[in-house]
Amino acid sequence: MKMGLPPEIPSPLPGGAPLRLRHALPHVWTQRAAADRRPFGLYWSARDGLGCLHPQPSDAELARFYDTTSYARYMGDQSCGDRSGGGRGPGDEFAAMPARPSLTTRVLRRIAVTLERSVPLDPARVHRLVGGAAARVCDLGCGGGEMLRGLRNLGHDVLGVDPNPTAIANGARTGVRVLPGTAEDLPADCPRDAFDVVVMSHSLEHCRDPLRALRHAASLLRPAGKLVCDVPNHASAGFARAGSCWFHTDAGRHLWFFTPTSLRALAAATGLAVDGFEFDGFARQFNWLTSEQEVWDALYAGGQHADAPARPSVAGQIVLLAKALLGGAPARHDAVRLLATRV
Repeated sequence: MKMGLPPEIPSPLPGGAPLRLRHALPHVWTQRAAADRRPFGLYWSARDGLGCLHPQPSDAELARFYDTTSYARYMGDQSCGDRSGGGRGPGDEFAAMPARPSLTTRVLRRIAVTLERSVPLDPARVHRLVGGAAARVCDLGCGGGEMLRGLRNLGHDVLGVDPNPTAIANGARTGVRVLPGTAEDLPADCPRDAFDVVVMSHSLEHCRDPLRALRHAASLLRPAGKLVCDVPNHASAGFARAGSCWFHTDAGRHLWFFTPTSLRALAAATGLAVDGFEFDGFARQFNWLTSEQEVWDALYAGGQHADAPARPSVAGQIVLLAKALLGGAPARHDAVRLLATRV
C-alpha cells in the first residue's frame, strides 16, 4: 500500500464502483509544519466520475486546513484586507495571476477569452431562473454573502447558512440573516419545504457526506423548487493535466470531487429530477500556473515521489488549451452546475 493507503475504498453511491487510489499525497498542501502532516489519498472512480479524499480529516485537521489568510478574506473578514491583494482560496482565481505572466501564457489566455462560453453563477442567473419573480432563496454555504446581497437587491427574500463565524458576523454587518450550520447539519430554525431556490455554490465539495447534504438541500425546497449546485468540474482537462495540483482540486479543504456523471447519480439517489447542467470557468484557468506550482512544490519538491504528476508548466497550459478545445464543454470548463427540481 502506498504510504499505508488502501488501493481502493467503497463508493457512497448505490451500486457505485469502488474508488481507486489515483494520487497519493504525502500531506495536505496548506500544512507546512511537519507535526501536522500525514498521508492522504485522492481516490477516483472513472466509471462514476466521482472522487474523494481518504482518510477523511479530523475536525481539528480541517480547522487547520481552513486557517489561511485567503480563506478568511473570502469569508468577508475585513481585517484581512481587500481580496484583490493576492492569496489563494475559493473566489481567488484571478489573484493567482503572476505579476508578469509569460508571453505564451498571455497569448493562450487571449485565445481562451475569445472562446469563453461560460455561464457564471451570479444573482442575475438565479433571478432569471425564477423568471424575474420575487422568490425565497436559501444559500447553503453562503461564504462572504455576495450572492445573498445581490439577490436581496433584486427583490428576493434570502437566508444564508454557513458554519464560519466570520460569515455569520459579516451577514449581520451587511443586514443579511445567516444561520450557523451546514447542509449536513441544518439549523433547526431553517424552514423546510419553504424555498423556491436553494443555492449551493462551491460548498458540496466541502461536505463529509454529499448524499446527506443534497437530501437536506432538497428538504428545504417547495415542490417544484429548484436546486442550483455549483462544484469544481473534475471532468475537465485541467484536472486530467494537473491532478492533485489543479487549482480547484484543493484536496484537504475539498473532500469530494465531482463530474456531471456523479452529480446526476447523486441527484437520482436524492430523489431530485435533473433539469440539466451549465458550465463556468475557462480562460481563468490560464491565471493559475503560479498557484499550481506552489501546490506541487509544497507536496512533492525535495521528496521521493515517483508517481507525482509533472510540475505545472507553460507547456502544460498549451496541452490544456488543446484538450479543452477538442473535448467540448465538460473538458473545457473548471466548474459544473447541476440544475435540478424537487418532484
